Amino acid sequence: MQRQNIEMETLDPPITAKLRIAEQESEGNLLISYDTQLLRDICFNSATAIKYLGKVGATSLQALHSDIQAADSVYALPAGQPAVDGNVCTLTVSDSLSMILAPNYPGAKDSGLYDWTTVRRIKVMGINDVR
Repeated sequence: MQRQNIEMETLDPPITAKLRIAEQESEGNLLISYDTQLLRDICFNSATAIKYLGKVGATSLQALHSDIQAADSVYALPAGQPAVDGNVCTLTVSDSLSMILAPNYPGAKDSGLYDWTTVRRIKVMGINDVR
């Protein structure tokens, strides 16, 4: 049994190393998390998105979600106007879609505010009226 554990250790790096590798691989892209399971479902399930946002909103969301995953900041998005109010950023794409984002870090040490040009980890806090 002990030998098996040693072999697994040599094949599988420690969790901290995996996290460092994941962070390096995602450098330059926004990492997205979701405040609720419903928000995640809306982003990943077309039927759920259509139910809550309608067809136009669901189509806009699919494009916005892909753009967010590829962007290196909210200001680099090809569509959507970011409106920043402290640690909350609202992306408005059209009359049919707005997304509320927050940095997915603990508050900054000095003023408690983040520079949105450097935020790489975001949390979806709301889509239209869904929270």
